[in-house]
Formats: sequence, C-alpha cells, structure tokens
Amino acid sequence: MTNACPGPTDVYARREAAESAVVSRLDRQALRLGIGKLLIVAGGIGAALTSGLATLGLLIAAGLFIALAVMQGRVLRRLDWRRRLLMVNRRELRTLRREAPFAPPFAAPVGVDHRYVEDIEIFAEHGIFCFANRGLTAMGRRTFADWLAAPAPPQEILARQAAARELAPRIDHRQTLAAHGLGGDAAESQRRVASLLTDLESGKSVETIAPAVIHTLPILTLAAAVAGLFTAFSGKPFFALVGAQILLSLLFVRRVNRLLREASGCARVLDAYAAVLRTIETESCESPRLRDIQRRLAARGEAASVALRRLAVLLQWMEVRNAPMLHGPLNALLLWDLHGALRLARWQKRYRSAIPTWLDAVGEWEALCSLAALAFNEPGWTWPLVRRSGFGLLAEQLGHPLIPDHERVTSDVRLAGRGTIWIVTGPNMAGKSTFLRTVGVNIVLAQAGAPACARRFDLEPLQLITSMRISDSLEKRLSLFYAELQRLKLVLDAVTRGERVFFLVDEMLKGTNTLDRQAGALALIRQLHRDGASGIVATHDLALARLADELRGSLFNHHFDGAVEGERLVFDYRLRAGACERFNALSLMRAIGIRLDERGESMSQ
Repeated sequence: MTNACPGPTDVYARREAAESAVVSRLDRQALRLGIGKLLIVAGGIGAALTSGLATLGLLIAAGLFIALAVMQGRVLRRLDWRRRLLMVNRRELRTLRREAPFAPPFAAPVGVDHRYVEDIEIFAEHGIFCFANRGLTAMGRRTFADWLAAPAPPQEILARQAAARELAPRIDHRQTLAAHGLGGDAAESQRRVASLLTDLESGKSVETIAPAVIHTLPILTLAAAVAGLFTAFSGKPFFALVGAQILLSLLFVRRVNRLLREASGCARVLDAYAAVLRTIETESCESPRLRDIQRRLAARGEAASVALRRLAVLLQWMEVRNAPMLHGPLNALLLWDLHGALRLARWQKRYRSAIPTWLDAVGEWEALCSLAALAFNEPGWTWPLVRRSGFGLLAEQLGHPLIPDHERVTSDVRLAGRGTIWIVTGPNMAGKSTFLRTVGVNIVLAQAGAPACARRFDLEPLQLITSMRISDSLEKRLSLFYAELQRLKLVLDAVTRGERVFFLVDEMLKGTNTLDRQAGALALIRQLHRDGASGIVATHDLALARLADELRGSLFNHHFDGAVEGERLVFDYRLRAGACERFNALSLMRAIGIRLDERGESMSQ
C-alpha cells in the first residue's frame, strides 16, 4: 500500500523542522568559535607576557584569531542563509493557516482603483495580494500587483498557467528565490536601487571627467611617496600631487556625491538581485514563457547576474565612504570617490539598454512563482478555463480564497451568455457581500493566470467593475449618492465602448430615498440587460426580484437565508434559488425591545 503524497502543510512543517535544527546547530557552532577566539587571544597574550616571547606569542594569537574569524564568518553566512529559509517556511505555514499574510501590504497600481481593487480588497492588509504574493523584490511585487489589477488576454493567461504549473512542484527553486529576496528586502534600500538602475541621467555628468587624469594622478602620488621613503627625493612633489587630488575631488564633489549618495547602501540589495538572477538563469525549464525570460536575461551575450554582481562588488568597495578615518586618506591618495563614480557611470552607460529588460524579467519570474506557490499550497483549487466570448461565467463549489477550508461555504454560479443578471436577496449578515467578493476575487485570480478557489471555473474574457464599498468624500465634496452614480457610470461607459462588462453591485443606489432608488435601480438593470452586460446585484429590495417575470430567462433570483434564535442570529451562508421571503430587521428590533404592531410600526407605551 503506497503512502499518500504529503500535503503542503506537511511539506512546510518538515522543512521548518529541518531548517530549525540546522539553525540551532550553526548557532552553537558560531558561539563556540566566538568563545574560542576570545580564549586563544587571551591565552596567547598571557603566554607571551609570562614567557617573554611577546612578539612570537602575539603573532601566534593573531594567526589563530584570524583563522577562527574566517571560520566563524563562513558559519555566520550559512546561518544567515538557513535563517532565511526557516523564515520562508514559517511564513508559508502561517499563510496556509490564514493566520498572517506572506507579504506586507502593497499600494495599488495608479489609475486602476476605480475598477474593483478597493471593493474586493485586493491590496488590503489581509487581501489576496498579501497572501498570494511571493515576490520579495520591488519588481516582483509590482508585476504581480499589475497582474491582479488588470485582466490578461486569454493567450497570456494560458502562458502564465503553463509556466506556473511547471514551477509549482519546484519548492527548492521557489524558496531559494524567496530567501535571496529576503536578503535585500529593506524598503529604503530597494528604493535607492530602483533609482540607481532606472535614473541613468545622473551618471552622465561624471562621464565627462577625464579618465587619464584620474588614473595618472594616484600613480604619480604613490610613486612620489615611495621615492620619498626610500631615497633622498624631496617630499614636495608628493604633497603637491596630494593637493592636486584634493583640489580635483573638490572640483567634482557635487556631481560625485549626487551619484554616490544614491548608491550608498545598495550593495546588499544588488547582491540579492544578482543571486535572484543567477537562480533564474541556471534553472532548467520547459515552459516557453520561462525559456523566453531566460533568453531575455542572456540577450547581451553575458549573464545579467554577472553584470549586476560586478556592480554590487563596486558598491561594496565604495562603502568605505561610511568610515571617515579610512575614507579621507584613500580619497586624498587615490581619488577613491572619483574612481568609484567613474566606474559606476561606465557601468550604467554599458548596461543602460539592458536594465529595464532585466528588471521586467525578474518581476515576471517572481510573479509566476506567486501563481505557482498558490497552486502548490491549494491543490484542491482549479486552473480556470477561459472560453470564447459570450460564454459568461460557470463555477462549481466556488469559495472565498481567504476563508479557511474548515469555515468556507461554497456555491455554484452560472451566468450564461450576455445580459444575464442575478439578483441576490437576503437578510443582513447572511453572506451577500461576501458572496460578491467571492465571485470578484476569483475572477481577478483567474484573469491574472492563477488558480481559482473552486472545483471548476470557466469564464469568458471579462472587464470586472464593482460598486460595493462606496462612501461619501469630504475631500472630493461628493455625496454618497453622487459617488455611487459615478461608479455606475463607469459600468455604462464601459458597455458603451463595447467592453464585455461583468458588474458586482451591493445595494444599488442606496444613497437616495426608497422610491427614487427603486425606480432608478429597475431602469438601470433593464438598461444593463439590453446592452449585454452581465453581473450580480445584492439587495434588500424585493422589487428588483420581480424583474424575473419581465426578463424571464435572463434575470434570476437567488438568496441567502437566516434565522433569529432569541437574541442570536443564525446563518448557514448557503446560496439558494429564488427570492428571499423573510428578513431579520424586524426580528432584531423585537429582540432588543422595540415593540412593533402588525404593520411594523412602533407602538406607543
């Protein structure tokens, strides 16, 4: 009898236990080496003082100290790496349990928040982006955010699905990328790196500095210093050359500082980016999309990781600027800053055209890893099928991806063809709004190339527009009613432009009186049906449910139900066919002590 394949929770738990054991062992080893350094130094000094062999004792102690320091450095680097892998697995476990998101919040891409991202909380602190994103570089986060914020065409969805399927079982590869990303996840440093790699105009002012002068002056200065030490040669030329270097440094200090100041603190992030690139470049792939990304990284005939690593090493040497006691002499004797600025400017010039390609490639690969991690973590979900225009939406056992498995209640959804509309009624807190978000977030995932939280999920290419969390705005001086009209106008304008609109509306026109709301809502639903828009409207207004008789075959009623037991509301969150026949508002009023007559009016005492 064969054992069943371990689930994702078991896989991450085993990895967490293994990494935790390695971290503990390396931690003890680093501590022992540190104590050993102290003991050897103390023993060497003591032996030298008591035996009178001060010089020999100190040399032996220094040699042993250096040897142990090198060994400890290696152990600490391994320890840092294992701690990152441990952190990755712990994050995965917390995400699977819905205890905490994998990634921190991320701002929505500019210009798309009017469509749906706010209503279905794509980029909220506990939204789908934070739980699904595995990109820890700025490029990976931005690319995945862009994918969630705008639907991809069908062929692009298929390409992303194929690449994500290939990456899904490659846990080592995905976690290696994430661990490298953790090495450079400081937000300010990533901002500096982005500026350094994309703002290529800053280096042009340094390119005008004559390289022959920069290279010649330090050589002449060192030669004059050697001549002064070992010959009777006068020291005046040495001091004159030092003065010339100081003067030259002061002459270009503003240009150099402007360039190097932005590069300060970037070495660690660039080293992490180089490691990410190297991991991508060396992975064996079959998917056309993955191979295309690798080709783009090697388009210049050399590995992008090598070029970026070269820049990281340069900036590591330039970190000496943070040590004034060392930086001052080096700058006066070797034109340290000018050399560094010139090499940085040359690097920017050489790779100027390739940098955007590298950044896009890293972002796309990390975004594909986000889709792959979602597929691996949720084996019960399905890869959506994007069908021809006019198909509509078909989902079986559809659930909200952020609700834990043991709490999730699923529904079947079928809106076939253009102009099909569902009216969903039900009492407060029965699940109408959650249902709308469930449909919306799964549409977003499907059209980003990700698996959907369903047993089956088929849809045509859709332009999702929502009107759910509308509020008034003092800043924009908008009333609730006018703010909602603006959102609904987006739907009408999109339909007019010929887009295949799928709308989700929660309590249509709630910002006005009952009569106007009913008349306006009925007219709007009729217009959306005539224009071929499909979607779902959640409402308390049973007048909208009566449209099913008028628009037979195109408008369907569904509802959620609930009951009041004493002062407690009881819901099962299951979607049922037909309009809701009972609401809980009056029952709740009675439960808290409001006396109502048979007409629902307040009785006098």
